[in-house]
Amino acid sequence: MADNPYAVVDNPDYINLHVSSNRGLKTFRMNIWSSIGELKQEYSKHINETTEKINFMYKIHTLRDEDTPELFDMKNNDRITAWFAHKTQMETEAENNSGRGMEDLRRDPSGIRTDESLSDVPSTSSNDN
Repeated sequence: MADNPYAVVDNPDYINLHVSSNRGLKTFRMNIWSSIGELKQEYSKHINETTEKINFMYKIHTLRDEDTPELFDMKNNDRITAWFAHKTQMETEAENNSGRGMEDLRRDPSGIRTDESLSDVPSTSSNDN
Protein backbone atom coordinates (compact mmCIF):
# COMPACT_ATOMS: atom_id res chain seq x y z
CA MET A 1 0.00 0.00 0.00
CA ALA A 2 2.94 2.35 0.49
CA ASP A 3 3.26 2.62 -3.30
CA ASN A 4 -0.20 4.18 -3.66
CA PRO A 5 -0.22 7.83 -2.47
CA TYR A 6 -4.03 7.89 -2.73
CA ALA A 7 -4.62 4.89 -0.47
CA VAL A 8 -6.64 5.63 2.64
CA VAL A 9 -4.48 4.18 5.37
CA ASP A 10 -5.66 4.14 8.99
CA ASN A 11 -7.58 7.39 8.64
CA PRO A 12 -11.22 7.26 7.54
CA ASP A 13 -11.42 11.07 7.79
CA TYR A 14 -9.65 11.39 4.43
CA ILE A 15 -11.02 10.30 1.08
CA ASN A 16 -10.06 10.59 -2.57
CA LEU A 17 -12.53 12.45 -4.74
CA HIS A 18 -12.35 12.42 -8.53
CA VAL A 19 -13.42 15.62 -10.28
CA SER A 20 -14.39 15.05 -13.90
CA SER A 21 -15.29 17.52 -16.61
CA ASN A 22 -14.80 18.07 -20.30
CA ARG A 23 -11.27 19.14 -19.29
CA GLY A 24 -10.34 15.73 -17.90
CA LEU A 25 -10.24 13.88 -14.61
CA LYS A 26 -8.30 14.98 -11.52
CA THR A 27 -8.08 13.18 -8.17
CA PHE A 28 -7.92 15.10 -4.89
CA ARG A 29 -7.36 13.77 -1.36
CA MET A 30 -9.32 15.68 1.24
CA ASN A 31 -10.72 15.58 4.74
CA ILE A 32 -14.41 14.69 4.86
CA TRP A 33 -15.08 17.82 6.94
CA SER A 34 -13.27 20.21 4.58
CA SER A 35 -15.46 22.48 2.50
CA ILE A 36 -16.23 21.88 -1.14
CA GLY A 37 -15.09 25.48 -1.60
CA GLU A 38 -11.54 24.37 -0.70
CA LEU A 39 -11.75 21.59 -3.27
CA LYS A 40 -13.07 24.05 -5.86
CA GLN A 41 -10.14 26.37 -5.10
CA GLU A 42 -7.62 23.59 -5.74
CA TYR A 43 -9.42 22.44 -8.87
CA SER A 44 -9.52 26.01 -10.22
CA LYS A 45 -5.73 26.21 -9.87
CA HIS A 46 -5.36 22.92 -11.72
CA ILE A 47 -7.45 24.05 -14.72
CA ASN A 48 -6.47 27.74 -14.54
CA GLU A 49 -10.05 29.00 -14.17
CA THR A 50 -11.77 31.25 -11.63
CA THR A 51 -13.85 29.57 -8.94
CA GLU A 52 -16.86 31.72 -9.85
CA LYS A 53 -17.17 29.89 -13.16
CA ILE A 54 -16.97 26.38 -11.67
CA ASN A 55 -19.97 24.41 -10.43
CA PHE A 56 -19.82 20.97 -8.83
CA MET A 57 -22.47 18.27 -8.87
CA TYR A 58 -22.54 15.06 -6.84
CA LYS A 59 -25.16 12.55 -7.91
CA ILE A 60 -28.25 14.79 -8.24
CA HIS A 61 -27.03 17.55 -5.89
CA THR A 62 -25.48 20.85 -6.87
CA LEU A 63 -22.76 21.43 -4.30
CA ARG A 64 -22.31 24.75 -2.53
CA ASP A 65 -18.95 26.01 -1.33
CA GLU A 66 -19.87 25.48 2.33
CA ASP A 67 -20.95 21.83 1.80
CA THR A 68 -18.66 19.01 2.91
CA PRO A 69 -18.12 15.44 1.69
CA GLU A 70 -19.40 14.21 5.06
CA LEU A 71 -22.71 16.06 4.54
CA PHE A 72 -23.42 13.98 1.41
CA ASP A 73 -21.92 10.78 2.83
CA MET A 74 -19.28 10.72 0.07
CA LYS A 75 -17.05 7.68 0.03
CA ASN A 76 -13.48 7.08 -1.07
CA ASN A 77 -13.13 7.32 -4.89
CA ASP A 78 -16.53 8.96 -5.45
CA ARG A 79 -16.84 11.20 -8.50
CA ILE A 80 -17.87 14.85 -8.62
CA THR A 81 -18.82 16.40 -11.96
CA ALA A 82 -17.63 19.92 -12.72
CA TRP A 83 -19.25 22.22 -15.24
CA PHE A 84 -18.52 25.79 -16.14
CA ALA A 85 -20.89 28.74 -15.97
CA HIS A 86 -21.16 30.96 -19.00
CA LYS A 87 -22.91 34.28 -19.20
CA THR A 88 -25.98 34.39 -21.36
CA GLN A 89 -26.25 36.92 -24.16
CA MET A 90 -28.81 38.86 -22.13
CA GLU A 91 -26.47 39.06 -19.12
CA THR A 92 -23.56 40.21 -21.27
CA GLU A 93 -25.65 42.86 -23.03
CA ALA A 94 -27.06 44.09 -19.75
CA GLU A 95 -23.57 44.59 -18.33
CA ASN A 96 -22.05 46.12 -21.47
CA ASN A 97 -24.83 48.28 -22.90
CA SER A 98 -26.99 49.52 -20.09
CA GLY A 99 -24.47 49.55 -17.27
CA ARG A 100 -26.60 47.19 -15.21
CA GLY A 101 -24.62 44.58 -13.35
CA MET A 102 -25.49 40.97 -12.66
CA GLU A 103 -27.02 41.87 -9.30
CA ASP A 104 -29.51 44.25 -10.95
CA LEU A 105 -30.30 41.65 -13.60
CA ARG A 106 -31.07 38.99 -10.99
CA ARG A 107 -33.42 41.35 -9.15
CA ASP A 108 -35.22 42.47 -12.29
CA PRO A 109 -34.38 40.16 -15.22
CA SER A 110 -37.21 41.47 -17.39
CA GLY A 111 -35.97 45.04 -17.42
CA ILE A 112 -39.51 46.15 -16.58
CA ARG A 113 -39.73 48.95 -14.06
CA THR A 114 -41.38 48.15 -10.75
CA ASP A 115 -44.00 50.25 -8.94
CA GLU A 116 -41.25 51.68 -6.71
CA SER A 117 -39.24 52.85 -9.71
CA LEU A 118 -42.32 54.51 -11.22
CA SER A 119 -42.79 56.88 -8.26
CA ASP A 120 -41.14 59.69 -10.25
CA VAL A 121 -43.59 59.29 -13.16
CA PRO A 122 -46.59 61.68 -13.08
CA SER A 123 -49.94 60.04 -12.43
CA THR A 124 -52.30 59.61 -15.38
CA SER A 125 -55.32 59.01 -13.19
CA SER A 126 -58.58 60.48 -14.53
CA ASN A 127 -60.09 60.75 -11.05
CA ASP A 128 -58.82 64.30 -10.49
CA ASN A 129 -61.58 66.40 -8.90
